Amino acid sequence: MTAATRRCPACGSDIAGPADRFCENCGRDLGATADPPAPTPPPPAAAVTGYAVLPLTAAAAATPCDGCGGTGFDADGYCAGCGELRSPPDAGSADLGAIQLSTHRGKVHAHNEDAVAATVVADPANPAGPVAIVVLCDGVSTSSDPQAASGAASRSGVDGIVAALAAGWDPVQATRIGLDAAFEAVRATAGGHHNAPSCTYVSAVVRRAPARADVATMPEFPVVEPVPEAGAENGWDGPDSGAPQPDAGPAIGQYSAEMSSERTDFVALPDPEAGVAPERAAAEAAPGREAAEPVEYEVTVANVGDSRGYWLTGSESAQSRRLTVDDSWAQLVVAAGQLDEAAAMRDPRAHALVRWLGADSVDSAATTEVHTHRVRGPGVVLLCSDGLWNYLPAADDLAMVATATAAGAAAHALVDFALDGGGSDNITVALVPVPLPGRPHATTTPWSRTGGEHG
Repeated sequence: MTAATRRCPACGSDIAGPADRFCENCGRDLGATADPPAPTPPPPAAAVTGYAVLPLTAAAAATPCDGCGGTGFDADGYCAGCGELRSPPDAGSADLGAIQLSTHRGKVHAHNEDAVAATVVADPANPAGPVAIVVLCDGVSTSSDPQAASGAASRSGVDGIVAALAAGWDPVQATRIGLDAAFEAVRATAGGHHNAPSCTYVSAVVRRAPARADVATMPEFPVVEPVPEAGAENGWDGPDSGAPQPDAGPAIGQYSAEMSSERTDFVALPDPEAGVAPERAAAEAAPGREAAEPVEYEVTVANVGDSRGYWLTGSESAQSRRLTVDDSWAQLVVAAGQLDEAAAMRDPRAHALVRWLGADSVDSAATTEVHTHRVRGPGVVLLCSDGLWNYLPAADDLAMVATATAAGAAAHALVDFALDGGGSDNITVALVPVPLPGRPHATTTPWSRTGGEHG
């Protein structure tokens, strides 16, 4: 994502190139935040079975000094051998079982300004399965301390969703509460900066769908790749559930009046009889055995900016599709019929944001649409920054990589694809396989490449 000019957060001087690590005027480390926020633990009220934040903190990654290779650092992060400030780690991965994360700074930027936070929690409404929660943010590189914005937003968003679910809110309302917490967290990073830290935001809450008496076939969510055509609607206005919501206390109770009307969209469901593996078909055709109906999952998504969410399936009988609509200049001119998609994406203004999180943003959770999609696996939910979709925007093309291997290997393969394509931006990927695995766990590691070395 781009904006007009990159400036030093300390003195305001223009920065010559995107790879510059220090301000030539005042010497400020352009990768360090003035007051880096500490990682926020998940709320203790939730039954959390896994939690991860990327990129890792410098202390967690135990990275050696860039200047001399030493491993001794003081409390402020300066090398004991040469005095150079430790660089934050710019790549890594995390395995939560039900969620796979991978991030890399790419080949051009000096630092990774993306951030992703994820957790797996018990579902209070459905003891049969967990809930996977992911928030992915991309720092606006021309704002001050973009990694402070993306880090604060991703952590606060996940923690807000977890707290809201634990209090009894449904995923749509919990998504709004998490987004509101992210907006506030990013505003709090502004401090005295004249160019407020800013970022994008995309979130997903994935859970096994609650049983319902009647499941009607709903209209498809008409998103066109890479951006919707002129006049495309964002979705179908679904009926309100009318279910009473619990009193969650003053921290989140204020949102009840703002959530009276939500939109529910449905991904086209595959034909249960199509594309069934031969061994499964034979088992289901056995005498006295009824065919098993695929389990439905709910995917609740929200986005601000141009980080994206996708539903991807390798099945020929089901459609992969994008679940979010970009808040960008390219999206606006294509929707208005002023340019076709190819021309809009070639324009230097293509990635200019019209909505973002930041102290200078006029947007809020109340002005952001939240959509719930019902899907049947096998498939994966993908959240990614534009560092990936710049190289692979179409859902069908992403599905060929994302569903070819297990989710952990696929996350690395997607990052590798963007690196091999040029790596012009930070790259961050989150994959949630559907159906969700039954035994969540948590492992966080430094970056490991699946496709060889990348310069």
